[in-house]
Amino acid sequence: MKIILIFGESFHLLEDQLNFLDKYYINWKKNLFNLMVNQYQKYQNMIMNIIKFQIKLLMIYNIPNQYKIIFCQGGASLLFEAIPMNLLKTQNTSCTYTNTGYWSEKALDEAKKFCQNVNIATNIAYDEFGKRFVPNIDQWNINQDNSYLHYCDNETVEGLEYQFIPKFGRTPIITDMSSNFLTKPLDWNKLDFVYAHAQKNIGIAGSTLMILKPELIQNNHNIPYMWDFKEMLNKQSLISNLPIFPIYVNTLVFDWIKNQGTLESWDQHCKQRSQQIYQIIDNSHGVFINNVKKEQRSRINVTFTLKDENQTNRFIDLCKDNDIIELQVDVEYVYICLFLKSLQINYVQLWKNL
Repeated sequence: MKIILIFGESFHLLEDQLNFLDKYYINWKKNLFNLMVNQYQKYQNMIMNIIKFQIKLLMIYNIPNQYKIIFCQGGASLLFEAIPMNLLKTQNTSCTYTNTGYWSEKALDEAKKFCQNVNIATNIAYDEFGKRFVPNIDQWNINQDNSYLHYCDNETVEGLEYQFIPKFGRTPIITDMSSNFLTKPLDWNKLDFVYAHAQKNIGIAGSTLMILKPELIQNNHNIPYMWDFKEMLNKQSLISNLPIFPIYVNTLVFDWIKNQGTLESWDQHCKQRSQQIYQIIDNSHGVFINNVKKEQRSRINVTFTLKDENQTNRFIDLCKDNDIIELQVDVEYVYICLFLKSLQINYVQLWKNL
């Protein structure tokens, strides 16, 4: 069978999951009338899928009892707005954000719409060779009385991944893990709120999840119903009809992840897989250039540049001719997305063949 390598930013199902979904679709088609007309049955299906999702996620991540899992719609972009609405202690208190890449800056910009005092803990920095990095935590500007600290754990566009959790005393820590969720273990002693949208690692577009401590929710704004975390908790996420099919796909992906082994072993696999590509870049004698400090390079999103736009276009075309598709060109970087379903292959040999 011909193998087409897909390095794009969207999620792609494996063949066994596609076969399973084919059977699911046939069964769904047989019961089409009941699913469309019987609202009680539809509601029961929602509850069952949510329970399955929660149980499987709790098992994989060993999430402590004090955390709750919430489903919502709108992706991480909606949560950029909802988080300051729900978590600011008062309308006059401050919150803290990092500004270390495209997505953390997006979250920061949204927070400024709801909070008059947004503190920037740190910006992205550059060393003497022009390599991007996150400064050491002792150089950050933190006020422990702030409502929370928000950061993006893996900056996809910049190809930069945090190697630590920035825990500061009693300040609640919130992280966007949309692009590296379920790729490594988490230290729940240092995290208070984790969120992710689905279509990177855990399924098709449509579902978004939060894992949070309920006591963080303040509700000091006049929050619209669909953004209200308290309503979501009280109604077990069912403040409206949820996208049940995407949530169902999430449960299939969780089964697949669990069958691959522990998150510790998956973390090692992600490191080894990305290291193969970084080895190619580092040994290319300047043909490919990565501008991230080695110790903070992302395991999930590999970024690099070529000499000029013509060489970049030639490289993209060469990849397409060899069935390597969906390489991204974003801002000034080419980037490769190594989400969960990327095949385990010898990337070094692949690039030599090019």
